[in-house]
Amino acid sequence: MPAKSRVIETLSLRFERIAWHRLSKGGFAQPLILLILLAILVLVILNSDSLQKWFSNVQSPKSDVENVLPEWKTYENKTYGFSVKYPSEWFVREYGDYAANFQTTDPKVKEATPGAILIKFSALKEKVDQNEFEKIYNLQAGKEILEPLDVKSVVTKIKNLEIGGSRGVEYTIDRHFSALEGPKTEYQHVFAILKDGVVLKLLSYAKTKDEQKFNAIHQKMIDSLTF
Repeated sequence: MPAKSRVIETLSLRFERIAWHRLSKGGFAQPLILLILLAILVLVILNSDSLQKWFSNVQSPKSDVENVLPEWKTYENKTYGFSVKYPSEWFVREYGDYAANFQTTDPKVKEATPGAILIKFSALKEKVDQNEFEKIYNLQAGKEILEPLDVKSVVTKIKNLEIGGSRGVEYTIDRHFSALEGPKTEYQHVFAILKDGVVLKLLSYAKTKDEQKFNAIHQKMIDSLTF
């Protein structure tokens, strides 16, 4: 049993013995006061910074990221100095050091269909990409803008981030276009990082707005990102 837990248990037992001793003599007020004092003492201890950290570690089970990521594979990009984990059953199709598709089909066996590509990495060096990052970064959370050069795509800002010591921004894109079967919408969830003048993007694809809002695997990959 942890030391602080033993302290609380010992104090509780002592107060309990005193309370019962007083109660056995016919007094009720004193045992009640002792119990109140015990409750206050425990609250004070539990609210101390050191014990609060200890208590949270004991009470909280390991996160899904900690439980799952050790079993995942690692993609490393030496040019831009980062690594990111991805599910062990997935494959990576690399395009030099500037792009990579995280997909469900083995690129050595067959070309991936659009639906098989679940997460995409890209490194963008053009000034227009930096300007787009700054525009979204400076946008108020929840606001929408039309994506540059594409009036049928709507960007919705979620929040600004700091990833690996660099500025980052999280947002979604609803891309509307025409297809043979009729109008279609492609939903994307984007994490973009501006590092040394290069915009690094990790985006996921979704079929619906609900799927677009939160992708657990995408979030775990971002959490595993290290520079």
